[in-house]
Amino acid sequence: MLRIHFTPEDLVRVRVAPTYGPLVEAMFGFRALRTGGFGAVPELWRRRVIRGQPHWAAPLSEVLGPESAFDIFTLLGRASTAAEGLESVAAMSRHRLGTEIEATVRWRERRRLDAKRWPSAWVNTVAADVAPGRILAPLIEACHDAVVAPYWGHIRRQLALEVAARTQLTAANGIEALFRSLHPTVRWHSPALELPSHPGPPADVHLNGRGIELVATVFLSTVEGPFWNAGDPSAPAVLFYPAVPCPADAATIFTADTEATASGGGGDGPLAELMGRTRAAALAAIAGGCTTSALARRVGISKAGASQHASVLRRSGLVTTVRNGSSVVHELTPLGRSLLAGSDPRPLPIQGD
Repeated sequence: MLRIHFTPEDLVRVRVAPTYGPLVEAMFGFRALRTGGFGAVPELWRRRVIRGQPHWAAPLSEVLGPESAFDIFTLLGRASTAAEGLESVAAMSRHRLGTEIEATVRWRERRRLDAKRWPSAWVNTVAADVAPGRILAPLIEACHDAVVAPYWGHIRRQLALEVAARTQLTAANGIEALFRSLHPTVRWHSPALELPSHPGPPADVHLNGRGIELVATVFLSTVEGPFWNAGDPSAPAVLFYPAVPCPADAATIFTADTEATASGGGGDGPLAELMGRTRAAALAAIAGGCTTSALARRVGISKAGASQHASVLRRSGLVTTVRNGSSVVHELTPLGRSLLAGSDPRPLPIQGD
């Protein structure tokens, strides 16, 4: 049992993030492949990856460690595209990697895990390199290309729908309903979020005003975290939760035409044919809300182009735009959510009702 304690300031700083990007999804996918914890992910996906005889699997297994304690997810950070994420990985400093390794070693010591098992000699060699990111980047890129890239369009669409649904639920029923909807095992006993499925002895963590980001991923079957950015004590904690509520959704993601999604565009298939690939990708990127600058980053276009696409979507009744201070925030309308989903969206269940 893990209890995450919230102050009033933390509750104000709860955010639902669309995704941490394709590289973080790839790392979760690789861990699922490695541990057998596939959740709702079909066997077809596993066979396709294994058939490629991945050369990157063994060294990445050493990085993640035998208990998967190493926080590679916040180490990679948020990146809307693989290219952006790989650039950050390649620039990773020896100090940054060393900080995360030290934090993981302390985590293992508190749980009395064998210090000889991790870090391995190879991990220590990478950490001692003047540019460790240049060693890790090609391995992470190859993993991404096999695990996520062929399906990224469908994955991003699923994540966009998930975030839109969570945002709508929060607006209608409040933050407690959002917490209770994350997973059947999650319980909200104010002022703490309880995670009974968390491994290890009972523990309490306090956010102390830093807030928390809730990030959906398709490769999870339970809630995981919180993860902390050791390099930035003021950054919000990150809690990952499952984005695939039923096997039928997973089948749609991983058995669809992979060629159509390989480019990573959020607008694939019929929606792209109707609206154009970039505008369809913009519609998916707006799910959950975003500013014009964030829209530009997510789709990989200029800010002026993002503003133009948002204007067209707004005139079509698919998007609303509200000014928030010096910026504007775009949100999907019910019609926009329905178009993105391809059908009328079903309400999320609220656990405990």
